[in-house]
Amino acid sequence: PAPVTMPAAVAPAAGAPAERLADLQRFHGAVRAVAFAGAGVLVTGGQDGTVTLWNLANPHRPAQLATITYGARLNQEWVRDLAVSADGTRLAVVGDARRVAVWDITDPTSPEELSGDRGHSHYVHAVALSADGNLLASGGQDKVVALWDPRGRGPGSLLGRMQEHRKTVRALAFSPDGRRLASGGDDRRVLLWDVADPARPTRLAVLDAHRGAVAAVAFLPSGGWPASGGSDRTVRLWDVSAPANPRPAAELTGHRKDVTALAASPDGRTLATADAEGRLLLWDVADPARPAVTTTLSGGHGAVHRLGFSRDGALLAAACARHTTVLWRVAPATAPAAG
Repeated sequence: PAPVTMPAAVAPAAGAPAERLADLQRFHGAVRAVAFAGAGVLVTGGQDGTVTLWNLANPHRPAQLATITYGARLNQEWVRDLAVSADGTRLAVVGDARRVAVWDITDPTSPEELSGDRGHSHYVHAVALSADGNLLASGGQDKVVALWDPRGRGPGSLLGRMQEHRKTVRALAFSPDGRRLASGGDDRRVLLWDVADPARPTRLAVLDAHRGAVAAVAFLPSGGWPASGGSDRTVRLWDVSAPANPRPAAELTGHRKDVTALAASPDGRTLATADAEGRLLLWDVADPARPAVTTTLSGGHGAVHRLGFSRDGALLAAACARHTTVLWRVAPATAPAAG
């Protein structure tokens, strides 16, 4: 497909205003991960080994609800990634402690650790939860993608392991129905897996996605198309309706540095992309074969490590390298997507 190039200057699209609400700066290191949990709760994780839950009742002044210790700060055990179940009750955290840890955050002021299993032999870089919260995936520097029962504890919670990546796994994402998993990493590939039976995962496709490492993957909720972004400064959308013959459906260009983060809005109409210089683009992907930039944003705090949309699609958060999480209002609130 012909590349989609960002115009030199882009204003917010009508009906989709972008308002910078807050810069959260109470961190002792780079912020590596961010996700929304239920209504009005933001979760952040950083290089200081801690996870913080924030109350967004007043999004201009987020208030700290609780702090979780994941890794040993003296050992510099970073939080690398986190994920929250669709119902907002479960939080999964991974990082340099090599643990895949799950907390119950039904009461966000008093998180309760449910499990902290070790299924990797090196740092864990990525984690994802299926929409129904019944399956967890983790991947890391040992080149392994592991599948877990997040409700379990101990060795029995490890359901399956996939070992077909040639280098570090950097990114994971479940399809909206939870039956497929996309994994990307330093081998420049995205692997698409059938995980309907997590004890017997099957590789469906290999996407020779980028000319450099793959740092981020996401699925568009509408249609289930995967998106990938990497160090070649490009984002690609993939038509995998015929998994044996996947094809790139669109190429999104316009970033000047490595693409480091992706997030799809719950309604599937917007894809947020970010890069190593802290620049964010919002794309209209209602027709994923013809994406168009609607808005450009600047975090101003260095590389963006992760992005997350709120469940109503109104808020976007960016985890940034310079000890900051930036929060925007990017659209009017809509009803959360089912699931």
